[in-house]
Amino acid sequence: MAPDFRQFRAWLVVVGAWALPAVATITRAYFGTRDERIVPTLVQVITLEAPAWILWMLVTPVVFYLAQRFPLERTRSARALVAHGGLALTILLATSALVIGTIRSFMGPQEAAGLDLLGGVVQVAGQKALPVIATYSALAAAAYAILLNERLQAQRLQQAQLRADLSRAELSALKMQLRPHFLFNALQSVSTLVDNDPEAAKEAVARLGDLLRTTLRNGGREMVRVDEELGFAERYLEIERTRFGDRLTIDVRVAADAVERTVPGFLLQPLVENALHHGVGARIEKGRVEIEVATVDSDLQIRIQDNGPGFRDGFREGFGLSITRKRLASLYGDKARLFLSNAAQGGAVATVHLPLAASRASI
Repeated sequence: MAPDFRQFRAWLVVVGAWALPAVATITRAYFGTRDERIVPTLVQVITLEAPAWILWMLVTPVVFYLAQRFPLERTRSARALVAHGGLALTILLATSALVIGTIRSFMGPQEAAGLDLLGGVVQVAGQKALPVIATYSALAAAAYAILLNERLQAQRLQQAQLRADLSRAELSALKMQLRPHFLFNALQSVSTLVDNDPEAAKEAVARLGDLLRTTLRNGGREMVRVDEELGFAERYLEIERTRFGDRLTIDVRVAADAVERTVPGFLLQPLVENALHHGVGARIEKGRVEIEVATVDSDLQIRIQDNGPGFRDGFREGFGLSITRKRLASLYGDKARLFLSNAAQGGAVATVHLPLAASRASI
Protein backbone atom coordinates (compact mmCIF):
# COMPACT_ATOMS: atom_id res chain seq x y z
CA MET A 1 0.00 0.00 0.00
CA ALA A 2 1.37 3.41 -0.96
CA PRO A 3 2.06 5.75 1.97
CA ASP A 4 -0.46 8.53 2.61
CA PHE A 5 1.70 11.63 2.26
CA ARG A 6 -1.19 13.89 3.21
CA GLN A 7 -1.37 12.33 6.67
CA PHE A 8 2.42 12.53 6.93
CA ARG A 9 2.35 16.23 6.08
CA ALA A 10 -0.48 16.77 8.57
CA TRP A 11 1.57 15.19 11.34
CA LEU A 12 4.57 17.32 10.41
CA VAL A 13 2.38 20.42 10.76
CA VAL A 14 1.10 19.23 14.15
CA VAL A 15 4.59 18.48 15.44
CA GLY A 16 5.93 21.80 14.17
CA ALA A 17 2.99 23.74 15.61
CA TRP A 18 3.57 22.38 19.12
CA ALA A 19 7.38 22.27 18.93
CA LEU A 20 7.67 26.06 18.71
CA PRO A 21 5.85 26.91 21.98
CA ALA A 22 7.50 23.90 23.66
CA VAL A 23 11.00 25.17 22.82
CA ALA A 24 10.03 28.70 23.92
CA THR A 25 8.67 27.42 27.25
CA ILE A 26 11.75 25.25 27.93
CA THR A 27 14.09 28.12 27.07
CA ARG A 28 12.25 30.54 29.34
CA ALA A 29 12.18 28.02 32.19
CA TYR A 30 15.89 27.23 31.88
CA PHE A 31 17.23 30.78 31.57
CA GLY A 32 14.54 32.52 33.61
CA THR A 33 15.27 30.89 37.02
CA ARG A 34 16.26 33.67 39.44
CA ASP A 35 16.54 31.66 42.64
CA GLU A 36 20.26 30.90 42.93
CA ARG A 37 19.50 28.04 45.33
CA ILE A 38 17.61 26.23 42.57
CA VAL A 39 19.63 25.84 39.37
CA PRO A 40 17.90 23.17 37.27
CA THR A 41 19.78 21.37 34.57
CA LEU A 42 18.56 21.46 30.97
CA VAL A 43 17.58 17.79 31.23
CA GLN A 44 15.46 18.52 34.29
CA VAL A 45 13.72 21.43 32.57
CA ILE A 46 13.01 19.34 29.47
CA THR A 47 11.78 16.46 31.64
CA LEU A 48 9.46 18.82 33.50
CA GLU A 49 8.07 20.82 30.55
CA ALA A 50 8.20 18.53 27.50
CA PRO A 51 5.62 15.86 28.54
CA ALA A 52 2.79 18.40 28.67
CA TRP A 53 3.54 19.65 25.13
CA ILE A 54 3.88 16.09 23.85
CA LEU A 55 0.46 15.42 25.37
CA TRP A 56 -1.00 18.39 23.47
CA MET A 57 0.58 17.07 20.30
CA LEU A 58 -0.99 13.64 20.76
CA VAL A 59 -4.49 14.90 21.58
CA THR A 60 -4.62 17.31 18.63
CA PRO A 61 -6.10 14.65 16.26
CA VAL A 62 -8.70 13.87 18.93
CA VAL A 63 -9.71 17.54 19.09
CA PHE A 64 -10.07 17.60 15.30
CA TYR A 65 -12.13 14.41 15.44
CA LEU A 66 -14.48 15.95 17.99
CA ALA A 67 -14.76 19.10 15.88
CA GLN A 68 -15.72 16.94 12.92
CA ARG A 69 -17.99 14.71 14.97
CA PHE A 70 -19.79 17.64 16.60
CA PRO A 71 -20.01 20.52 14.08
CA LEU A 72 -21.10 23.99 15.16
CA GLU A 73 -24.83 23.42 14.93
CA ARG A 74 -27.60 24.28 17.35
CA THR A 75 -28.79 20.70 17.56
CA ARG A 76 -25.33 19.46 18.58
CA SER A 77 -23.98 22.40 20.58
CA ALA A 78 -24.72 20.84 23.99
CA ARG A 79 -23.11 17.51 23.07
CA ALA A 80 -20.13 19.33 21.56
CA LEU A 81 -19.68 21.32 24.77
CA VAL A 82 -19.79 18.15 26.89
CA ALA A 83 -17.34 16.32 24.61
CA HIS A 84 -14.84 19.17 24.44
CA GLY A 85 -15.24 19.94 28.12
CA GLY A 86 -14.55 16.31 29.04
CA LEU A 87 -11.43 16.19 26.88
CA ALA A 88 -10.18 19.53 28.25
CA LEU A 89 -10.66 18.25 31.82
CA THR A 90 -8.83 15.04 30.94
CA ILE A 91 -5.92 17.04 29.50
CA LEU A 92 -5.82 19.24 32.62
CA LEU A 93 -5.71 16.27 34.98
CA ALA A 94 -3.18 14.40 32.82
CA THR A 95 -0.94 17.47 32.61
CA SER A 96 -1.12 17.98 36.37
CA ALA A 97 -0.36 14.31 37.00
CA LEU A 98 2.64 14.51 34.65
CA VAL A 99 3.98 17.54 36.56
CA ILE A 100 3.57 15.85 39.96
CA GLY A 101 5.06 12.61 38.63
CA THR A 102 8.05 14.45 37.21
CA ILE A 103 8.61 16.40 40.46
CA ARG A 104 8.35 13.17 42.42
CA SER A 105 11.05 11.63 40.21
CA PHE A 106 13.41 14.43 41.25
CA MET A 107 12.88 13.74 44.98
CA GLY A 108 14.57 11.30 47.21
CA PRO A 109 12.73 8.20 48.47
CA GLN A 110 11.68 9.74 51.81
CA GLU A 111 10.49 13.03 50.22
CA ALA A 112 8.63 11.17 47.52
CA ALA A 113 6.90 8.97 50.06
CA GLY A 114 5.64 12.01 51.94
CA LEU A 115 4.22 13.71 48.85
CA ASP A 116 0.44 13.89 48.70
CA LEU A 117 -0.17 12.84 45.07
CA LEU A 118 -3.88 13.66 44.94
CA GLY A 119 -3.48 16.96 46.70
CA GLY A 120 -0.53 17.85 44.46
CA VAL A 121 -2.51 17.06 41.32
CA VAL A 122 -5.44 19.20 42.53
CA GLN A 123 -3.10 22.08 43.41
CA VAL A 124 -1.31 21.98 40.02
CA ALA A 125 -4.66 21.64 38.22
CA GLY A 126 -5.86 24.83 39.92
CA GLN A 127 -2.75 26.64 38.73
CA LYS A 128 -2.95 25.34 35.18
CA ALA A 129 -6.72 25.48 34.69
CA LEU A 130 -6.80 28.84 32.88
CA PRO A 131 -3.77 28.15 30.60
CA VAL A 132 -5.16 24.71 29.65
CA ILE A 133 -8.65 26.09 28.96
CA ALA A 134 -7.20 28.92 26.86
CA THR A 135 -4.93 26.56 24.93
CA TYR A 136 -7.71 24.05 24.35
CA SER A 137 -10.13 26.77 23.24
CA ALA A 138 -7.59 28.09 20.73
CA LEU A 139 -6.94 24.56 19.43
CA ALA A 140 -10.65 23.78 19.11
CA ALA A 141 -11.27 27.11 17.35
CA ALA A 142 -8.44 26.36 14.90
CA ALA A 143 -9.88 22.88 14.27
CA TYR A 144 -13.35 24.27 13.56
CA ALA A 145 -11.90 26.99 11.31
CA ILE A 146 -9.87 24.47 9.27
CA LEU A 147 -12.78 22.04 8.96
CA LEU A 148 -15.17 24.85 8.02
CA ASN A 149 -12.76 26.02 5.33
CA GLU A 150 -12.46 22.46 3.99
CA ARG A 151 -16.24 22.15 3.98
CA LEU A 152 -16.61 25.44 2.11
CA GLN A 153 -13.97 24.37 -0.42
CA ALA A 154 -15.75 21.04 -0.91
CA GLN A 155 -19.08 22.85 -1.41
CA ARG A 156 -17.54 25.23 -3.93
CA LEU A 157 -16.00 22.31 -5.79
CA GLN A 158 -19.32 20.48 -5.77
CA GLN A 159 -21.15 23.59 -6.99
CA ALA A 160 -18.58 24.08 -9.75
CA GLN A 161 -19.01 20.44 -10.75
CA LEU A 162 -22.79 20.82 -10.76
CA ARG A 163 -22.50 23.95 -12.91
CA ALA A 164 -20.19 22.12 -15.29
CA ASP A 165 -22.60 19.15 -15.46
CA LEU A 166 -25.51 21.50 -16.06
CA SER A 167 -23.60 23.31 -18.79
CA ARG A 168 -22.71 20.01 -20.48
CA ALA A 169 -26.32 18.87 -20.25
CA GLU A 170 -27.51 22.16 -21.72
CA LEU A 171 -25.00 21.96 -24.57
CA SER A 172 -25.95 18.36 -25.25
CA ALA A 173 -29.63 19.32 -25.31
CA LEU A 174 -28.95 22.18 -27.72
CA LYS A 175 -26.97 19.91 -30.03
CA MET A 176 -29.70 17.26 -29.88
CA GLN A 177 -32.22 19.91 -30.93
CA LEU A 178 -30.10 20.70 -33.98
CA ARG A 179 -29.80 17.13 -35.22
CA PRO A 180 -33.49 16.39 -35.95
CA HIS A 181 -33.76 19.81 -37.59
CA PHE A 182 -30.73 19.08 -39.77
CA LEU A 183 -31.98 15.57 -40.62
CA PHE A 184 -35.43 16.87 -41.58
CA ASN A 185 -33.95 19.48 -43.93
CA ALA A 186 -31.54 16.97 -45.46
CA LEU A 187 -34.34 14.47 -46.06
CA GLN A 188 -36.42 17.24 -47.58
CA SER A 189 -33.60 17.98 -50.00
CA VAL A 190 -33.35 14.29 -50.94
CA SER A 191 -37.14 13.98 -51.38
CA THR A 192 -37.11 16.63 -54.11
CA LEU A 193 -34.94 14.29 -56.23
CA VAL A 194 -37.00 11.11 -55.89
CA ASP A 195 -39.40 11.79 -58.76
CA ASN A 196 -37.17 13.87 -61.03
CA ASP A 197 -33.83 12.08 -60.68
CA PRO A 198 -34.02 8.70 -58.87
CA GLU A 199 -30.32 7.95 -59.43
CA ALA A 200 -29.32 11.26 -57.87
CA ALA A 201 -31.73 10.51 -55.00
CA LYS A 202 -30.01 7.17 -54.36
CA GLU A 203 -26.61 8.88 -54.35
CA ALA A 204 -27.90 11.54 -51.96
CA VAL A 205 -29.31 8.90 -49.59
CA ALA A 206 -25.95 7.07 -49.55
CA ARG A 207 -24.15 10.31 -48.74
CA LEU A 208 -26.70 11.10 -46.07
CA GLY A 209 -25.99 7.69 -44.50
CA ASP A 210 -22.26 8.46 -44.43
CA LEU A 211 -23.03 11.83 -42.87
CA LEU A 212 -25.21 10.29 -40.15
CA ARG A 213 -22.52 7.72 -39.32
CA THR A 214 -20.03 10.55 -38.91
CA THR A 215 -22.51 12.37 -36.69
CA LEU A 216 -22.98 9.33 -34.45
CA ARG A 217 -19.24 8.67 -34.30
CA ASN A 218 -18.50 12.20 -33.08
CA GLY A 219 -21.67 12.59 -31.08
CA GLY A 220 -20.04 12.59 -27.65
CA ARG A 221 -17.44 15.25 -28.46
CA GLU A 222 -18.38 18.84 -27.90
CA MET A 223 -15.20 20.22 -29.52
CA VAL A 224 -13.68 19.03 -32.80
CA ARG A 225 -10.80 20.17 -34.98
CA VAL A 226 -11.47 22.70 -37.72
CA ASP A 227 -10.59 20.24 -40.46
CA GLU A 228 -13.03 17.67 -39.00
CA GLU A 229 -15.82 20.22 -38.81
CA LEU A 230 -15.13 21.34 -42.38
CA GLY A 231 -15.17 17.71 -43.52
CA PHE A 232 -18.61 17.27 -41.98
CA ALA A 233 -19.88 20.49 -43.61
CA GLU A 234 -18.49 19.44 -46.98
CA ARG A 235 -20.27 16.07 -46.76
CA TYR A 236 -23.51 17.93 -46.16
CA LEU A 237 -22.76 20.24 -49.08
CA GLU A 238 -22.21 17.21 -51.33
CA ILE A 239 -25.78 16.15 -50.61
CA GLU A 240 -27.00 19.61 -51.54
CA ARG A 241 -24.78 19.64 -54.63
CA THR A 242 -26.66 16.53 -55.79
CA ARG A 243 -29.84 18.56 -55.49
CA PHE A 244 -28.63 21.84 -57.04
CA GLY A 245 -26.25 20.30 -59.58
CA ASP A 246 -24.22 22.84 -61.53
CA ARG A 247 -26.15 25.67 -59.92
CA LEU A 248 -24.06 25.34 -56.74
CA THR A 249 -20.41 26.34 -56.40
CA ILE A 250 -18.57 25.82 -53.13
CA ASP A 251 -15.33 27.55 -52.18
CA VAL A 252 -13.55 26.58 -48.95
CA ARG A 253 -10.46 28.45 -47.75
CA VAL A 254 -8.67 27.60 -44.50
CA ALA A 255 -5.55 29.29 -43.17
CA ALA A 256 -2.71 26.92 -42.29
CA ASP A 257 -2.59 28.12 -38.67
CA ALA A 258 -6.33 27.49 -38.24
CA VAL A 259 -6.57 23.86 -39.38
CA GLU A 260 -5.74 22.29 -36.01
CA ARG A 261 -7.76 24.71 -33.91
CA THR A 262 -10.92 23.42 -32.26
CA VAL A 263 -14.51 24.58 -32.68
CA PRO A 264 -17.84 23.37 -31.32
CA GLY A 265 -18.98 20.31 -33.25
CA PHE A 266 -21.94 20.91 -35.58
CA LEU A 267 -21.18 24.66 -35.63
CA LEU A 268 -20.98 25.14 -39.39
CA GLN A 269 -23.95 23.02 -40.42
CA PRO A 270 -26.79 25.44 -39.47
CA LEU A 271 -24.82 28.38 -40.91
CA VAL A 272 -24.18 26.56 -44.19
CA GLU A 273 -27.76 25.37 -44.27
CA ASN A 274 -28.97 28.94 -43.80
CA ALA A 275 -26.78 30.11 -46.71
CA LEU A 276 -28.12 27.34 -48.97
CA HIS A 277 -31.82 27.61 -48.26
CA HIS A 278 -32.13 31.37 -47.85
CA GLY A 279 -29.32 32.33 -50.22
CA VAL A 280 -28.67 29.87 -53.04
CA GLY A 281 -32.19 28.42 -52.88
CA ALA A 282 -33.67 31.86 -53.48
CA ARG A 283 -31.78 32.29 -56.79
CA ILE A 284 -32.60 30.97 -60.23
CA GLU A 285 -29.06 31.64 -61.42
CA LYS A 286 -25.98 29.88 -60.17
CA GLY A 287 -25.38 30.07 -56.45
CA ARG A 288 -22.15 30.27 -54.54
CA VAL A 289 -21.22 29.48 -50.93
CA GLU A 290 -17.86 30.56 -49.56
CA ILE A 291 -16.43 29.23 -46.29
CA GLU A 292 -13.34 30.93 -44.92
CA VAL A 293 -11.54 30.08 -41.66
CA ALA A 294 -8.62 32.20 -40.47
CA THR A 295 -7.00 33.64 -37.37
CA VAL A 296 -7.58 37.37 -36.99
CA ASP A 297 -5.82 39.12 -34.10
CA SER A 298 -6.90 37.15 -31.00
CA ASP A 299 -9.86 35.41 -32.65
CA LEU A 300 -10.54 32.41 -34.80
CA GLN A 301 -12.80 33.82 -37.53
CA ILE A 302 -15.24 31.67 -39.50
CA ARG A 303 -16.93 33.44 -42.39
CA ILE A 304 -19.74 31.99 -44.53
CA GLN A 305 -21.02 34.02 -47.46
CA ASP A 306 -23.55 33.35 -50.20
CA ASN A 307 -24.55 35.32 -53.30
CA GLY A 308 -28.25 35.29 -52.57
CA PRO A 309 -30.56 38.26 -51.87
CA GLY A 310 -29.06 38.88 -48.42
CA PHE A 311 -30.86 39.64 -45.20
CA ARG A 312 -33.96 41.65 -45.99
CA ASP A 313 -35.80 44.06 -43.73
CA GLY A 314 -37.74 42.25 -41.05
CA PHE A 315 -35.47 39.21 -41.18
CA ARG A 316 -35.93 36.94 -38.18
CA GLU A 317 -33.42 34.34 -37.13
CA GLY A 318 -34.56 30.78 -37.55
CA PHE A 319 -34.17 27.77 -35.31
CA GLY A 320 -30.61 26.88 -36.35
CA LEU A 321 -29.17 30.38 -35.86
CA SER A 322 -30.85 30.88 -32.48
CA ILE A 323 -29.56 27.53 -31.18
CA THR A 324 -26.08 28.39 -32.47
CA ARG A 325 -26.10 31.65 -30.50
CA LYS A 326 -27.15 29.82 -27.34
CA ARG A 327 -24.37 27.23 -27.76
CA LEU A 328 -21.73 29.92 -28.26
CA ALA A 329 -22.95 31.80 -25.19
CA SER A 330 -22.92 28.63 -23.09
CA LEU A 331 -19.42 27.63 -24.23
CA TYR A 332 -17.65 31.00 -24.37
CA GLY A 333 -19.84 33.54 -22.60
CA ASP A 334 -19.40 36.99 -24.13
CA LYS A 335 -16.04 36.06 -25.70
CA ALA A 336 -17.66 34.55 -28.80
CA ARG A 337 -19.76 36.47 -31.31
CA LEU A 338 -22.00 35.69 -34.29
CA PHE A 339 -22.57 38.54 -36.75
CA LEU A 340 -25.10 38.56 -39.60
CA SER A 341 -24.66 41.15 -42.31
CA ASN A 342 -25.07 41.84 -46.02
CA ALA A 343 -22.02 41.84 -48.28
CA ALA A 344 -21.25 44.99 -50.28
CA GLN A 345 -21.45 43.07 -53.56
CA GLY A 346 -24.66 41.31 -52.52
CA GLY A 347 -25.45 38.20 -50.53
CA ALA A 348 -25.58 37.35 -46.82
CA VAL A 349 -22.56 36.92 -44.55
CA ALA A 350 -22.46 35.01 -41.25
CA THR A 351 -19.27 35.63 -39.25
CA VAL A 352 -18.31 33.76 -36.10
CA HIS A 353 -15.52 34.97 -33.83
CA LEU A 354 -14.11 32.49 -31.28
CA PRO A 355 -11.34 33.31 -28.79
CA LEU A 356 -8.05 31.75 -29.93
CA ALA A 357 -7.12 30.89 -26.35
CA ALA A 358 -10.13 28.54 -26.18
CA SER A 359 -9.52 26.92 -29.58
CA ARG A 360 -6.29 25.04 -28.97
CA ALA A 361 -6.17 21.57 -30.51
CA SER A 362 -6.61 19.64 -27.27
CA ILE A 363 -9.65 17.43 -27.60
